[in-house]
Parts: sequence; structure tokens; C-alpha cells
Amino acid sequence: MPKRYVEILAQAAPKQMVALKKMLIYADISLSPPVFVLVAIAESILLGAITSNIFPTWFGLDGFSSFIMGFLGGVITAWGALVVMADRKTKDIEENLPDTLLLIASNVRAGETIDWAMTSALRHAYGPIRSEFDKTARELASGLSIEESFNNLAERNRSSILRNVVDLILFGMQSGGNMSDLLTDISFEIRMTQTLQKEVEAQVAVYRAFFIMIILFIAPVLLAISTNFLLVTKSFGERLSADLGSITSASPMGVQSGLVSQLLVKIQQGEIGGQISVQDMYIFSYSLCIMSSVVASVLLGVISRGEAKAGLRYVPVFVIISVTLYYYSNQVVFAIMNDMFGGLLTGG
Repeated sequence: MPKRYVEILAQAAPKQMVALKKMLIYADISLSPPVFVLVAIAESILLGAITSNIFPTWFGLDGFSSFIMGFLGGVITAWGALVVMADRKTKDIEENLPDTLLLIASNVRAGETIDWAMTSALRHAYGPIRSEFDKTARELASGLSIEESFNNLAERNRSSILRNVVDLILFGMQSGGNMSDLLTDISFEIRMTQTLQKEVEAQVAVYRAFFIMIILFIAPVLLAISTNFLLVTKSFGERLSADLGSITSASPMGVQSGLVSQLLVKIQQGEIGGQISVQDMYIFSYSLCIMSSVVASVLLGVISRGEAKAGLRYVPVFVIISVTLYYYSNQVVFAIMNDMFGGLLTGG
């Protein structure tokens, strides 16, 4: 039965399956695209079932809306994890590429051919770059041409730097250039580019700290203060309504048509105490914490690396910190305001 579902998915969206297959290769995940989709759907359904049981209690939402939110969150999480894994692999390869190219250049200078030089350099390489270069060496050993093997190396990875390196190596081989000098120059240029990128990241560190402080720390505390001010207003209105009710019941009928009855009408209409419920404020605050964390993560990715997707890895951490800080800040502010107003919030 699962195999049948896999075949149906593969036939239903062939273009999307091809794009997903590339992402799985970039992330070095051995699952086929239809199987990954089924796993993501199962994970999303499980997350939807969890949120449908939790959100109605926490936020007062209905079960169906809570399930849809959890399901969409599961889909976004699955795709985001795939993108983060692909970017992490790309970053690791680009960081170790200059040293690997220097090893290959030294082997070429010693008299080895480019394919044997790559195989010899694998003894000193590690991480994803070792795995990728090992695949290329095996393709060369199986009889595949150098051009095809190197192009496959570039296509298996999401690195534009690696793509440019492969193009330069192939062009140098076709033109008969000095490969050891070419590889050394390429390694030097990549290292210089990485140094400049680190300097830029250091210069924008102040902006990153600003976003993190505002979104993760200041905003949840301000929302907690606003929530408790609303709670104070509501509690004051309820207390005033109860006191006025007792006054009118003990006063002559004529008094009810005066100022007291007008105040009661205003309280009932929401002019005193507000028309926004505390539960709505909780929902708004938690939603704002989540959305602000996502926006801050995207902006952080743009500032740090010039790509919005680079900030996706921060989304889960930012959301957890922001929501948790709001929850505990709300309790602290509640205790402080309750003492300030003589136990008004607890009915004291």
C-alpha cells in the first residue's frame, strides 16, 4: 500500500518531484521524493493532532483550526529542515574547499594527474567535501570522463563557488594551463572572499544584536505588560460593576436613573473595562511573538548572508525563546500588578 501511494505521488506532480529530488541530493538525504513527501505528511498530521489538543486549551481556538495550523507548521518545518541541511552542507564544503584545492595542487605539482591528485587529497579531507570528492573519484575510476565527473560534482551541490571552481578547472585542462598554479590561485581567491564575508558579518553584528534584543526580549515583556494592564482594566470594571450593583439594590429607585445606572450601562457596553477579552489578548500576543520571530529570523538571514533562507535555521529557536519569555514575563508582571492594586487580579 505505501508503494502504491509513492507511485501516485510521483505521477501526480512530476515537476515538483524533480525539484524535490534536487533538494534531497543537495541535503545528502537518501530518501526518494515521494517517500519524503509521505514522511512529511505523516509528521504534519502528528503535529496537527498535537496542536488540536493543546491550542483549544491554551488559546481558545477550535479543534479544526488548531489542526490546520499544526499541519501547515509541520509542512513548513519539513521543507525548512531540508533547506537548512542543504545550506549547512554547502557551507561546510565551501569552508574546506580552499584547503582541499591546495592539497590537490601540491599533488599535481608532484607529478600526479588531476584524478589521482584528487584521490590522494581525500586522505586529508573530512566531512561532506570528502564524501563528494570520493564519489567523483569513484566515477573517474569507473571510466567516466573527467568533465562528466566534475560536472556531476557541481550538480550534486548547491554551491555557486564549487560550480565556478569546476568550470575553471575544466577550462584550464582544455586550454593546457598549469593546473597546480591555477588551483593555488583559486584557493587563494576563495579564502580572500571568505575573509571579506567574515569582516562584513562582524560589521553587521550590531544590527543582529539589535533585532535579537527587540524581538526576543523587549517585545514579549511589553506584550506581557499590555496583557496585564488589560486584565487590570477588566478586573476593575467587574469590581466596579459589582459595587455599583450593590449600591443600586440598597438605594431608592430614583437613584438608579442617575449616575450609577449610567455607569452600569457603560460597563455592560464595554466602555469601561474594554471590549477586548483577555483571551483575545493572549491569542494576539502569542501570534505576534511567533510572527515577529519568523520575520526577525528572515531579516537576520538577509543581514548576515544576503539570503532570507539563511535565517530559517533561527526560526524554531527564536519562536521558543519569544513564546517562553512572554509566558514567564506574564506571570511576573501579573504578580507585581496584583500586589500594586491590592490583590485586585486575584479577587482579593
